[in-house]
Amino acid sequence: SDPPLTELGVTEPNGQEQQDISVSTANGESAAAARAQQGEQEQFTPPLTDLQATSDEVSGDTPDSSLDRIQLSFTGLCYTSVIDATGTTLYIGTANAGDRHELEGKAPFDIVLGHAAMATVTYQGEEVALGSRTRNRIARLSVGP
Repeated sequence: SDPPLTELGVTEPNGQEQQDISVSTANGESAAAARAQQGEQEQFTPPLTDLQATSDEVSGDTPDSSLDRIQLSFTGLCYTSVIDATGTTLYIGTANAGDRHELEGKAPFDIVLGHAAMATVTYQGEEVALGSRTRNRIARLSVGP
């Protein structure tokens, strides 16, 4: 049978009694009560996740008016590269049907479209004609002033 429990502690298997130690704070509260009370006062703040937007994204700040805008939309698979006048690569990769990219940078933009028939380019709100700039399905063009 199990050893008997005592009021002051637990009797160890070797017959010796282990004392139950109670720690008190300066005002006489037990440490457990102080922790419980403190836990009630603390507020849990969950960490941010990648899915949560920052305040800048939510605020709807207007884009920098000193930058030029270009939009690309796709109806099919199309390798795409867009580099602005400063040499910054704004987009490089393979776009899929339904993709839409709104890019900002300094014009003129150097654009390469690997399957131009699958892409529509809009600069400052006006569609850019790709037909005359396309050869063997690949369009190479510079858009902007």
